[in-house]
Amino acid sequence: MDEDALRAMMPMSFGKSKKAAPKPKPKPEQPPAAPALPSASTSSSVVGATLGNKRPAPSSPPPDAPKTASEPAADDEVDENGLTAADRALNAQLELGGDSDDDDSDDDDTQGRPGSAASALADIKLPPMSHEAVLESHSKSVSALALDPGGARIATGSFDYDLKLWDFGGMDSTLKPFRSFEPAGSYPINDVAFSPHAGGEHLLCISATAAAKVYDRDGTELGTCKKGDPYLRDMRQTKGHVSELTAGAWDPSERGRFMTASSDSTVRFWHLDDLAAGQRDVIVVKSRERGTRTKVTAARYAQEGRILAAAGLDGALHWWDLRANLASKPRGTVERAHESGCGISCITFSRDSNTLVTRGGDETVKLWDRRMFRSPAAVRAGLPSTAMTDVVFSPDEKSVLAGVAAVPLAGESRGSKNNNSNNNNNDDDDADDDGAGATRDTTTGGAICVLSLPNLDEVRRYSISPSSVLRLHWHTRLNQLFATTRAGNIHVFYSPEASVNGALLAVGRKPRQRNPFNVDLSPVDVPADATLPQSNAAKRRRLEKMRADPVASRMPQRPMEGKGKGGRIGAAAMQHVVQNLYRTADDTRSQDPREALLKYAEQAEKDPIYTKVWKETQPKTLYAQDDDDDGDDGDEQKD
Repeated sequence: MDEDALRAMMPMSFGKSKKAAPKPKPKPEQPPAAPALPSASTSSSVVGATLGNKRPAPSSPPPDAPKTASEPAADDEVDENGLTAADRALNAQLELGGDSDDDDSDDDDTQGRPGSAASALADIKLPPMSHEAVLESHSKSVSALALDPGGARIATGSFDYDLKLWDFGGMDSTLKPFRSFEPAGSYPINDVAFSPHAGGEHLLCISATAAAKVYDRDGTELGTCKKGDPYLRDMRQTKGHVSELTAGAWDPSERGRFMTASSDSTVRFWHLDDLAAGQRDVIVVKSRERGTRTKVTAARYAQEGRILAAAGLDGALHWWDLRANLASKPRGTVERAHESGCGISCITFSRDSNTLVTRGGDETVKLWDRRMFRSPAAVRAGLPSTAMTDVVFSPDEKSVLAGVAAVPLAGESRGSKNNNSNNNNNDDDDADDDGAGATRDTTTGGAICVLSLPNLDEVRRYSISPSSVLRLHWHTRLNQLFATTRAGNIHVFYSPEASVNGALLAVGRKPRQRNPFNVDLSPVDVPADATLPQSNAAKRRRLEKMRADPVASRMPQRPMEGKGKGGRIGAAAMQHVVQNLYRTADDTRSQDPREALLKYAEQAEKDPIYTKVWKETQPKTLYAQDDDDDGDDGDEQKD
């Protein structure tokens, strides 16, 4: 190729040296009466500096800028970007925020800054809280909550002994359950769980008894676990639990297999095919503080079903590899995971099974890494809790949601010291624009707290009700948040735009008409002074209903005969026998001793077999009559 062809292919600037930009020549002096406007380079630099943080350009130059062209700056050299010293000083001042004109109270100034609360909140998926539906059917604390994998059916258990089944497809806007029954008589329900296989075909019920029960999704009983022998000391030799159950869950990896935890310091594994034969395997949780035994308060499978974590009342946290020998020691143990005696109410695994979060009775939430299981990765204190307060991961696993218990209004709250020491940086949440900020009034009631990962920083707090928040469940498919309270309600939070099915099916459906023949049931105009006749049966029903309500009747509730119902303790089976033991015809406890003696007075005079000894020393009967009957008895005795 010749030299001319090569030169044609090269750019025109090839081989030429770059020359430095010529310095601007000083402008002639102007009369001092006419002030000069900022130069084009200054205005362009201001606009370029404000694009990143969305700040408006100032309308006037800063105080340290040159006022007039007749007063040149001390250092007016132009750098390689075409900026003078005054321009660089102005940009630095704007970047530090010292001369910003944004005086509003919003947080657009911190938008996009790394580490700021606004950027952390933008990365976290918040629960849909724009709309709420309340399921009101229980009369006491809702201590158990479960949803099937499809999100069509809910199971709730309570301290009123009832297990209720709800179906969104069959409910209307009245939000009533389609079935309610007592699975364990007068025992509260501690936990319920739908099986993760076949769309939740089985329902596990954990009551305060020693035997768990399995139902189908319609409430038909399928089997009962076998009870153990309470007289055996070795818990491995019994075929079942010997004391109250506390938790239970289905195995995600095997259909029909589930586990139960109890206060007898064991975790037992069962299969639906042989419940009457006893458990298939058992883990004995040993404690160093309670004489080798402790009450297992929480137990949970990992997502793939190969890892199991359990915690006791002594505050210790353990995890086992279910593929190894369960009779050996746990793979990881932290003795002082939470404060001893308070217990751990909930354990939740992440999807990778390496991260778990615990909720303790010491008002803390702790984040753990299973690969470094000696100390928690993060701790959040100052969150009041109960024995059944939950903590769950968000669907994106960038945050966790923790229930907060109610604190009495009178006096200092239980977690006030921790709140003051850990929430000093959350004062700005009081003026939240959606009314969900953590103010002094909302902390006294039940709430849901959103904590960011991995530092467990509080980014949002939603006030739910005056009562404590217990169970939580954020359904991924429905994108709806379920929360239970001690008042007996189930709160369902959803968004019409972001949520699907679930509560949206029920709240928009009108109740079924009770007048299918279109009969006119409009009220008739009745004069105010008119009295309508009322039958005796209607009066009796009205009085019975009023007497059953202690508030309307202003009288205390009467003792319940028979077994308990609705959370009330009934009379024992042999109580009526004990009460009637001494109510016989010859009962001497209810008789007057004076009357019992005087009925033999006439017989003693005729046949003084036993009284002739006192005939000489006491010829007159002293207790023949009362002193009040005759006022002259005193005078006769004196004579």
